[in-house]
Amino acid sequence: MDTIWEELLENLAMVALLLSAWAHFHPQVEARIKISRTALFGIWMGAAAIVSMSMAVEFERGIYGDFRTAIISMSGLFGGPVAAALTCIITLAYRLSMGGAGALYGVVLICVVGAMSCVAHLALNRRALAFSDIVVYAAVLSGVSYLLSISPISPVQAGQANDAYIPLRVMGFLSTVIAGLSIIKIRGATVERDLLRAALRQSPDFYYVKDRQSRFRTVNNQVARHNGFENPRDMIGLSDADIASPERAKQLFEDEQELISSGRPILNREERLDNEGVERWFSTSKVPLYDESGHPIGLAGVTHDITERKRLEAELIASRNLLAHAMKEMSDGLAMLDKDGRLVFSNDRYREYFPGTADLQVPGVHITELLKAAIQNKEAVSVLTAERLEQIRVRGASFRTDSDFEVQTESGRWLSIRTRVAEDGTSLVVASDITQLKANEIALMKQADHLKILADTDGLTGLANRRAFDKALQHSVAKSLQSGNPVSLILLDVDRFKAFNDYYGHSAGDDCLRVLATCLAETKVRVNDTVARYGGEEFAILLPDTDRAGAVAIASRFQAVLKLKAVPHLASEKGIVTSSIGIVTAEPGGTTISASIIINRADEALYHAKAAGRDCIRVWEPNDAPHPVSESRKSDARRD
Repeated sequence: MDTIWEELLENLAMVALLLSAWAHFHPQVEARIKISRTALFGIWMGAAAIVSMSMAVEFERGIYGDFRTAIISMSGLFGGPVAAALTCIITLAYRLSMGGAGALYGVVLICVVGAMSCVAHLALNRRALAFSDIVVYAAVLSGVSYLLSISPISPVQAGQANDAYIPLRVMGFLSTVIAGLSIIKIRGATVERDLLRAALRQSPDFYYVKDRQSRFRTVNNQVARHNGFENPRDMIGLSDADIASPERAKQLFEDEQELISSGRPILNREERLDNEGVERWFSTSKVPLYDESGHPIGLAGVTHDITERKRLEAELIASRNLLAHAMKEMSDGLAMLDKDGRLVFSNDRYREYFPGTADLQVPGVHITELLKAAIQNKEAVSVLTAERLEQIRVRGASFRTDSDFEVQTESGRWLSIRTRVAEDGTSLVVASDITQLKANEIALMKQADHLKILADTDGLTGLANRRAFDKALQHSVAKSLQSGNPVSLILLDVDRFKAFNDYYGHSAGDDCLRVLATCLAETKVRVNDTVARYGGEEFAILLPDTDRAGAVAIASRFQAVLKLKAVPHLASEKGIVTSSIGIVTAEPGGTTISASIIINRADEALYHAKAAGRDCIRVWEPNDAPHPVSESRKSDARRD
């Protein structure tokens, strides 16, 4: 009996061996035999059933035992109807070829088991089988097999069946469970292996394994296509000498042999290759492989196509160089601060504009340190002060706001500083040299002031002209009305000036008027008083905040200075140049005053001075009546 069980175990071991062989070799078999995996599985299980039947063990006379039912069941249960059909066909053919009294029983048993496995497969709806599924199926299969063994088609008598088939069915149950669990494990390992192989095979990178002689043992699809092969199997056994130039193949071989002997991997080695004029860049990593004893057996490598990365890097470097060149050559100074106020970048022009802090302008320095150094070096004398620095330090946000201002450096250079803050808090500071612009602005302002002076100045005497006088008079009257203080006007002209021109000539007349202007200057009126050439030989002195006595004193002082000049005037009864003066003082009150009224009254007073014999001063009085002559007559009288 022991021999029988040993033979059964041998039979079971052979079945297990065939299942293991399927797990290890079916990818290679599939690759060489162009049929589906399901059909191949059915054929393989049919062959396993034949092996098991050929090793059948005889329990008693005419009673044989094997594991065909377990094999057929696994074929249909895991492979489905196609696999079950192929396994059953192969098994039936072999059983019929054996003949004998139990042929009918054997055929029925094979067909029933095949049908049961297909039904179970469809019932489980192709879901992953669990241990409980195998146990239940094995139990049902053992029961059905037992019923067939005691059925009329069985060639064995009932007593023999009970004595021999019950242990055999127990053994069949166990073999079915063991075979099912084996296939579950094999299938799980196969799925993982297939996923790994598919990932490597279909990866866009180049994966390969080489033996110790640097011959390819495994390559993926990308390696095969890159080297012009349709199938990765076509590269097995080849070396780089078969696919690369002699120089490159020699270098690769030497590098790989060094890697295998030293154990030092090659990591991320970049290489540029030209393929028919097309430049490609690759990054390669290779590691040595060892067996369980630690002996080197080959190497594994992966190569990445980094052409696009290299192109982007080249573009980035070119852009960076272009930007750096632009930053260096641009006429504006540029500095960038992070959100905490620390310097990120400053170009050469910015350091040129602020040489006193150029050595401090390094990434990471805080803006307050730069400003403090700028104050100490007096680099921005117009805006940077210790108080300003303290405000920035305390508030901590001044450099985070948009601003525009101008500064003048100690060297005299004017800079326009513009600060703009981005959404992320970083600040961009642009410094522009506006020295020439500022010089032009100052020159224009001086020119405008000069033009203003020319517009308000008499060209002959250098005194204020009629236009400037009229503006000053309007202003003084308005101020007098507002303050309540008096305003006085002195109006004078040269006596017998027409006769002077006729006698001495117009050039001498101009010199005479210049002498009068000099006398008015020597009279030393106040800064806010206005001395003007009113027209022709007439002059006016406007005296804000001055009463009658003050005006008379100034007029008398002028006459004294003029007489000291003693300008000859032989056409005048006085013998020298003299002047007649009219004065009016306006005091705000019940009487309404205006510029026109003041001028008319001063003109009336001047007329009375002329009528009184010239070379005298007359002050307008309220009870003075206008002289009944026309304005043209008055003007003519003054010219005499």
